[in-house]
Amino acid sequence: MRFIDEGEGIPIVLLHGVPTSGWLYRKMIPELAANGYRVIVPDMLGFGNSACPSGKGLYSPKNHAKRLLELMNHLEISSWTQVAHDAASLWTAELLRQNPNSIDRLVLLNSVLNPNGVNWKNQVEIGLTAKIGLAMQRVGLQKGSFVTKFIKNNLVEKKISQAELDGYEEAVISGKTEAIFAHYIHMFEMFVIQKNHLPDFNGPVSVIWGELDKGLKWAPQATEIMAHFNIKQEDLHLLKTGHLIPEEAAGQAAQLIMNFIITA
Repeated sequence: MRFIDEGEGIPIVLLHGVPTSGWLYRKMIPELAANGYRVIVPDMLGFGNSACPSGKGLYSPKNHAKRLLELMNHLEISSWTQVAHDAASLWTAELLRQNPNSIDRLVLLNSVLNPNGVNWKNQVEIGLTAKIGLAMQRVGLQKGSFVTKFIKNNLVEKKISQAELDGYEEAVISGKTEAIFAHYIHMFEMFVIQKNHLPDFNGPVSVIWGELDKGLKWAPQATEIMAHFNIKQEDLHLLKTGHLIPEEAAGQAAQLIMNFIITA
């Protein structure tokens, strides 16, 4: 696993989802580090600059969580604030089951929390687009993979440069795809078969949610999530962005996270 470790102070883990990587947080890292925080941003195994060994089981939420705990132990950090985007909530849930005392505060950014909040039609379309796009890319019929379409479709107003898209694309077009497809299988199993995603967590929780997200909706799951985590109303922030808050509102999200840490 490759990771970024910048700054000094209260540790914050910024955890990406699928199909992104730590690149998602490139605009938030400098601001958090400059304001007195130690910012840890891993590329989870199979994503970004990390290795991508074969084996679906390697990419189960339990194994992702185990590796993250091992990374933090390696860094000699016993507890931290965790920011989870998208599928990172699946890995975070397992992490809390394995070590309930590891996370001091939890920040959820448009996360996979409850099947009621998932637009399953959207998820199926992403999966099919991914398989078709990757096949076309491999035979030279298109330059990029499905990731470019995913990023563009999940931005509301912000324009993104080709260089920024390349940062997301690099791992996928080099063949790192097994972890991505394993995720969709594990998500289905967790929601439909196990029906046991939400972990117990007694620490403070903040939600920062892009209301215009096409794939993950807040309203259908709001009541259950607010009650389960005992979230205070002042710790709920609904933004006029899409799924990719760190792309569209990096500064605002960083400030909300810092305010939450100070007041929680």
